[in-house]
Amino acid sequence: MIRNTAVREVRQARRACIVQTETCLHLTQHQDAVRIAASSPGPEWFHNLIQNTGAKPTAFARLVRAWRHGGPTGLTVAEQPRTPDPAVMAAARTALAMTLAEMAADPVPLRAWRNRLTLPGQGIQLRLGPDARWYPYLRDDDGEWWPAAPADTDPVAALTSVWQQRSPT
Repeated sequence: MIRNTAVREVRQARRACIVQTETCLHLTQHQDAVRIAASSPGPEWFHNLIQNTGAKPTAFARLVRAWRHGGPTGLTVAEQPRTPDPAVMAAARTALAMTLAEMAADPVPLRAWRNRLTLPGQGIQLRLGPDARWYPYLRDDDGEWWPAAPADTDPVAALTSVWQQRSPT
């Protein structure tokens, strides 16, 4: 009887975990800590998660923000540069160049590296995720890139979502 109850409880917990949008079954301990922190459990939890994972507070906070904007894929984009399809990157560069010509008075340089398109003078970076969405980042005063808004399938929409937030250098 007790064994059946325990088995039933485990199955229910597992089923609940599986039906969530962001399942917990495939996450590493590090990813799960970021997920928990992103759910806003409070400063004490955040502090404990940092201590228990050995993460640096600023880096952990950046990953938490990445999770809030993009879930597990946002976390992957924050941590792992990748080499995307060159045609996709070329199309995005063309679309962004046309848009930037309309948005800015002076020409805006656009630098590409792997899955990242960076506007160095504007403090904006767009990262192409494995889900074919563009994740916008802004550079802080220390030169670190922070996730800045939810991802979009359109690189121009991702750019415009952070254009007004930027801090040109």
